Amino acid sequence: MKDLQKINIMLFLCFTYNVFACDICNSSATNTSSSHLGSNSNYIGLVYNHLDYQYKENIVLNNSPIGYDFINPVQLIGNYNIQKKINLTLAFPYLITVRETSVGERLIEDGVGDVSFMGTYNLFNTSEVHALHVGAGVKMPTGDFSIERFNQGNNQTSSNQLGTGSWDVFFPVIYSLLVEKFKFKMRGTYYIKGENDDGYRFGNQLSLQSTVSYPFINKKSKWIGSVSNLYDTFKSFERFGIEEPETDGFIVTGQLDLQCQLKSFTLGANYRFPIEQKLVEGNLEFNNGFGLYTFYQF
Repeated sequence: MKDLQKINIMLFLCFTYNVFACDICNSSATNTSSSHLGSNSNYIGLVYNHLDYQYKENIVLNNSPIGYDFINPVQLIGNYNIQKKINLTLAFPYLITVRETSVGERLIEDGVGDVSFMGTYNLFNTSEVHALHVGAGVKMPTGDFSIERFNQGNNQTSSNQLGTGSWDVFFPVIYSLLVEKFKFKMRGTYYIKGENDDGYRFGNQLSLQSTVSYPFINKKSKWIGSVSNLYDTFKSFERFGIEEPETDGFIVTGQLDLQCQLKSFTLGANYRFPIEQKLVEGNLEFNNGFGLYTFYQF
């Protein structure tokens, strides 16, 4: 059962971000999430994601040309556990963003994103059946934010940003339950966004996630499949304290995960798809995404 618990902690790792509006397409997308909560082991990992969006190049036109954004964050993630009660998690992201305009122009930005740090406390640390974690985290403005890039293309997205330029805090709560071989996880995280030096303040966000997973174990390896449902909603962003209209929204997505554990190493992949969404009044749409990851436990 301990092996099952160790494997299950990795089921969310590929999409460790859950922001899908206004600042979805920048480094806020690489905030650590509850994927690391519930771990009673130390690990270091590398996570790659690819996200595919489309946006209206001119939001005031009904027949606006369509452009595409491809976001590729790579994260180095480490977790340190203290006496099976406290987890300390650090995520260091590097972003590669590609914007393709309707006329075929490609705008590429790459660089360090916003680093985040999170600490959580396990209230039921002695139980192998269920666990409840609560915590807090901070996202630092280590990624570059540019007004010129933000206004490029006359749209209300920021996919070509490497950071938000603000200090943000977030508060995760996650509950997990083991019923025979099935593992159920429910997570809620609330993000409070700060104002950057350019007067922008991206909207606060609530993220909810539920996952069910099941292990397939043989003598040489351990496989786990999981299905997740994710819901994100966020408020409008502000500039110098004035709310920008039509910049709030929500999205519901599904996610399929498959991972394999070989002794101390974990390898995994997942695929995310939209179910329902209304991002920036329909001017931004999430198409799909996939991720690959590897972790070493020590």
